[in-house]
Amino acid sequence: MKPGLQRPLRRLRMLAAALTVGTLLSLGDIASAEAQTNTTSPAQTNNNPKLWLEAAFEPDSPYVQSQGVYTLRLYQAISVRDLQFHAPAALLADIRPIGADRITEATRHGHRYRVTERRYAVFPVASGELALSGAHVTGLAALPGPSQALRIAAPSTPFAVRPIPPAAGTSAWLPARTLTLSETWSPDPSEARPGEALRRTIRIEAHGLTAAQLPALAPEGTGFSAHPEAPRLGNRFDDAWNVGTREQTWLIVPTRPGPLTLPALQVHWWDVRAHQPRTANLSARALTVVAAATDAAPPIEPTGSSTLSATTPPPAPDAPPAHTPRIYKATTTAALSALALTAAVAALGYFLRQRRRRTATLRQLKTACRHNDPHAARDALLRWSVERWPANPPRCLGELGRRMADAALQTAVAELERHLYGPDASTWDSHALHIGRNSLKSASTRRDDDLPPLYSNQGATASLKHFGLNSKHML
Repeated sequence: MKPGLQRPLRRLRMLAAALTVGTLLSLGDIASAEAQTNTTSPAQTNNNPKLWLEAAFEPDSPYVQSQGVYTLRLYQAISVRDLQFHAPAALLADIRPIGADRITEATRHGHRYRVTERRYAVFPVASGELALSGAHVTGLAALPGPSQALRIAAPSTPFAVRPIPPAAGTSAWLPARTLTLSETWSPDPSEARPGEALRRTIRIEAHGLTAAQLPALAPEGTGFSAHPEAPRLGNRFDDAWNVGTREQTWLIVPTRPGPLTLPALQVHWWDVRAHQPRTANLSARALTVVAAATDAAPPIEPTGSSTLSATTPPPAPDAPPAHTPRIYKATTTAALSALALTAAVAALGYFLRQRRRRTATLRQLKTACRHNDPHAARDALLRWSVERWPANPPRCLGELGRRMADAALQTAVAELERHLYGPDASTWDSHALHIGRNSLKSASTRRDDDLPPLYSNQGATASLKHFGLNSKHML
């Protein structure tokens, strides 16, 4: 601990307001509350106090968005029923209880106490001075005569929250005690073949962070396509520290035979105990994609009596039974045609709904550009990308820009992303994006690559002709 950050012991004594003062003083007991930055043993508040409350916070000065632990300990030498702990409050911190109460015994100043401990995880969301206040315990004290309601309040516990240090760099801010990166595969990636999916699960685990703080990782490279499944987020407590986990499974599909390299993945994080940056790595992985065996069977040399003359015609297929009723065949043909027509109408209806939805989204983007509203423009772009690629939409503006074929539109999306998330807070100029809307409009009229048609255009047209219709009747 740095000497400048060490804080002196702060103590507050108070009479428990809900106790009968005469009864309390006749026993010579003072209910007291005491706050400490780092808990050792509390100073004696009386020769033999019956109830006192201790509050402590660890570490002295946490980093912004990292976890601290706030602990309340009630020392009691008398019985207390209906004991309840009440959490502290802070405007700029997320506070969560840690597990169940812990009950132990301790000797202080020659007296034996029952100690009930309640801990809370505290995640400061802003740097600077922060005070935890309002924590208290309530219950019914077993004194001579009727039980007395008691309330012992813990004093306010102020502490300093460190800002993000300059040495952390520009990567995502991940202040943790430990952070690990691992992967699993199914099946064995040594047996890769073109078109056959490999399941790659990437797991991030961090002590002192929540799962929501962990970043998403995406494998990128050439020679394969990657298709994500829904991420699995989890939180648990290891002793007093929250352990956040994020698991993301990707279907890696090689697209060609030969050598294939999956690039290395890195997560930069800040070690809150060593006060220095660290990096968790997954090394690059080299795969060999084996060409799939051909489906065609090798030719079989005819031998013996099975040899057929080159001039012998192949046997004719079995003819349908002569007794098949003509009406049955006609009914079957009509039913299949009706099914094809229904599918064609459904596909056309889906296409029209999608086009109307995209048109409305582009109208919202136009409005956002006219009002120079970058947040509304971002929302409209991401909504359009979900409608354009419903099976695998871009997760951010950067990924959306990489999918754009128009260079000017790529630049406009990149400028919007820099304005929203970059260090420069200059005014956003919507002119380039407003002009680039035409590229989005033309892209929205093309068929989605991720949604192949249910039936070919030929089949749909033939079905319509069977009923004496053509595609113009449907529009």
